[in-house]
Amino acid sequence: MIGQTISHYRILEKLGEGGMGVVYKAQDLKLNRMVALKFMPGQAQLNEEDRQRFLQEAQSAALLNHPNVCTIHDIRDEGDDRFIVMEFVDGQTLRSKVYGSSGQKLDVASALGIAAQIGDALAEAHRHGIVHRDIKADNIMVNARGHVKVMDFGLAKLKGSMKLTRDSSTVGTLAYMAPEQLRAEEVDARSDIFSYGVLLFEMLTGRMPFRGEHEAAMMYTIMNEAPEQVSKYNPDVAPDIDRMIERALEKDPADRYQHIDDLVSELRRLQKKSGRVGRPVSGTEVPIPDLSGKGSGHVRAGEPTPRPSSSGYATGADTGGSSGVRHAQGPSGQEGVTPVGARKRWPVIAGIGLALVAAAVAYLLWSPGGVRKIVSLAVLPFVNGTGEAEKEYLTEGLADNVINKLSKLSGLRVVPRSITRRYAGKDADPVSAGKDLGVGAVLTGKVIQTGDGLVVQAELIDVAEVSQIWGERYERKMSDIIEVQDDIVRSVTERLGTSATEAERRTMAAGRTANAEAYQLYLKGRYYWNKRNAEDGRKAMAFFWQAVAADPNYALAYAGIADGYLTGAMDTPPADYMPKIRQAATKALELDENLAEAHASMAVVKMYYEFDFPGAERELRRAVELNPNYPTVHHWLAEYLLFMGRSEEGFKEYARARELDPLSLAIETDYAIAYYFTRQFDRSIEFLRKTIATEPNFVRSHFYIVYPLLEKGMKDEAFAELVKGLEARGDSAAVIREVEDAYRRSGFPGIGPTVLGFARDLR
Repeated sequence: MIGQTISHYRILEKLGEGGMGVVYKAQDLKLNRMVALKFMPGQAQLNEEDRQRFLQEAQSAALLNHPNVCTIHDIRDEGDDRFIVMEFVDGQTLRSKVYGSSGQKLDVASALGIAAQIGDALAEAHRHGIVHRDIKADNIMVNARGHVKVMDFGLAKLKGSMKLTRDSSTVGTLAYMAPEQLRAEEVDARSDIFSYGVLLFEMLTGRMPFRGEHEAAMMYTIMNEAPEQVSKYNPDVAPDIDRMIERALEKDPADRYQHIDDLVSELRRLQKKSGRVGRPVSGTEVPIPDLSGKGSGHVRAGEPTPRPSSSGYATGADTGGSSGVRHAQGPSGQEGVTPVGARKRWPVIAGIGLALVAAAVAYLLWSPGGVRKIVSLAVLPFVNGTGEAEKEYLTEGLADNVINKLSKLSGLRVVPRSITRRYAGKDADPVSAGKDLGVGAVLTGKVIQTGDGLVVQAELIDVAEVSQIWGERYERKMSDIIEVQDDIVRSVTERLGTSATEAERRTMAAGRTANAEAYQLYLKGRYYWNKRNAEDGRKAMAFFWQAVAADPNYALAYAGIADGYLTGAMDTPPADYMPKIRQAATKALELDENLAEAHASMAVVKMYYEFDFPGAERELRRAVELNPNYPTVHHWLAEYLLFMGRSEEGFKEYARARELDPLSLAIETDYAIAYYFTRQFDRSIEFLRKTIATEPNFVRSHFYIVYPLLEKGMKDEAFAELVKGLEARGDSAAVIREVEDAYRRSGFPGIGPTVLGFARDLR
C-alpha cells in the first residue's frame, strides 16, 4: 500500500502490525499533517463481529480527550477497507525502551515518570467507564521528550456497549492478564490495575513478574504464585514501591487498589517526599503486641498488623474464672480449651459413643434383610476359555464393564482394573487374591465364545468365610451379551447386600445400547484404547466409529471417541483435536446427560482450550456426582484445583484418586508435579523417583523430574533424566547426541522444552 493515496491520505511507510490491525504513517493532504492509519487485518474485513470491535475501538478512544491518550481523528470506509485515522506519535514503544539494543536499563526515575503518565491515561478512561483490557509495553508509545501516549483500545470494554466477546474466551495478552480475565469472568478497572502492576514491574526490572515455559504454566503462575520483589532485581527501588506493586498484583480484585488514581497518587507522593525517586522512605515504626512470648515487634505505620494464629491467644483474659473455659494441653503440647465439667460427663459420653459404634458396625456388616453386607470387592480378570488372542477383547471388556458399573455404587469399594490386572493370565486363588487386595469378596469369571454361542461362568467368593456367595453359568447367544453383563451386575449387587439409589441406577445404565453388535465393537475399542500406544489408538478409534455406525444413538461410543482424541492426538495442535473432543462429548451428553466420562472430557476442553474455568469445574463436579468412584475424574479435578490455587482441596482430590487407583502412573506423576507447583521440590523429587523406580520407561516421570531438580540447582541430574526420557520415548540416537552437544555448549538453560519438543508429553 506504500505510495498509494486512500481518500486524502498518502501512505508513506508501514509502522507496525498486530492482531488488531496494520498501522501506516500517512500524510493528510488536506490539513498537511502526519497521521497514522490503522487498517483492519484483511481476513477480518468480512467478519461483522471484528468490524464492530474495530468501530468500538475508535468510539472508545474518541471519548477520551487527554494528553496521554492517542487522539482519534476519524474512522472511514473506503471500498472494502475500514481504517482509523489517528494521531501520529513520533517515538518508540515502551517495549523498545525497556528491552532496547542500547543495553541501558530504564532508570527508576524515568520508569516512574512514564508509569505516572500511563496511570493518568487509565484514570481518564476509567472515569468514562472504559476498561482497556490490553495494557502492555507494546501499546505504550514514548516520544523523545519522555511524553507518553496510550494506544490500541481494540479490546476496550465500554460500559453499556454491546458485548463482543464469547463468555468462554479471554481477551488481552496472557503475560499481563489479571486472574479474573484468565477465568473469563467479568472485568472492571481493577483488571487494568493488575496489568499496570505487571507493566510497572517490567519497567523497573526488565523482566516479567509471571513466567512459564508454556501457556498453561504461565496461567498457573499468574493465578497462584506471588511475584518476587522488584528490589531483588533493582536495588534502587524503595520498599514502598515493592509494596505498591505487590498490592496492584493481588489475585483477588477486592485486595488491589480500587482506583488507579490511588496508586498514581502514591507514586507522585513518593517523588515529592524523596530526594531521589526510588530512595527508601522510612515509615514510622510503632510497637505491636508480643503474642509469642519472644519479645516485642514492630510494624511500619500503614502496614497490616500481624494476627495471632488460630491456635494461640492474644491476651490472658480467657484463662478461666467465670467464663467456664480452662486452658488444656493438647496432644502436641499446644494449648487448647476444655469446658469446665467436661471430664465429669466423659464416662456417659464414652458409653453412648461405644453403643453407637457397635450399632454402626452391625449395620455395616449386615443388611436389613439379614444378608451379610460386604463393602469391598475385587473383580479378577476373566479367563479367556477359548485361548484365542482375538477373543481377548471380549473377556477383558466384559470384566471392565462389570467393574465400571459396580464402581458407581457409593456403598461399595471396587478395586480398580489397574491393580487387579496383575492376576491376568494366572490361575489365581480368589481367597488369597482377596486377602492380598484387602477386600471382602472376589468375583471371578470365564468366557467362551464359539461362533454365535457364548458361555459365561461367574462366581462370587466371600474371602473371610472362604465360601461361595453366588455362582451362575450362562449359555446364551452373542446377541444376549448385554443381558448377561447386566444380570451379573444385578446378582452381585443383591448378594453383597448393596442397594443402588435411583440416581446410581440411572448412572449405571448411562450410555448403554441395546445393539449387541455395537456393544462388541465398543468393547474392542476399549480393549485397544487401554493399550495406550499410537497404533492401537488408531484401531480403537476405528472400532468406536464402527460402533456409532451400528448404533448412532450409542452415547458410550461417542464418549470413547472423545477419549480417543484426548489421548491420541497430543502431537497435533489443540486447535485440531480439542473441537473434535468437544463435538464427541457434546453428542454423548445430548444422548445421555448421566454419562460421567463425557462430562470429564468436556471439562478438559473447557479448561485447556476454552479457558472457561467455572464451566470446567461444573463439568468435573457433575462427573464426580455421577460416578464418585471414577479415579480419572478425581485426578482431573485435583489438577484443576491446584491450577486454580486451591491446593488444599487439590491434594484431597489427589488422595482420593490415588486411593481409587494406587497403581496409576499418570496419577502418581501428576501428584508429584503438584508438589513442584506448590514449591515443595524435595517431595516432588521423592515421589517422582519412586515412580521411575516402579516403571523406568514411563516417559512423563523423567520429563517431570527435570523441573524440581533444576529448582534445586541439580543441573546435571536434571539433564540425565531428560536424556532418559528421550530414550524412553524412542528418540533417535542422533537427536539425543544433538541435545547432549547443546548441553555441553550452553548448559541446561540453553535447552528448553520448546526446543526439545517434548512439551506434549507433559500433558
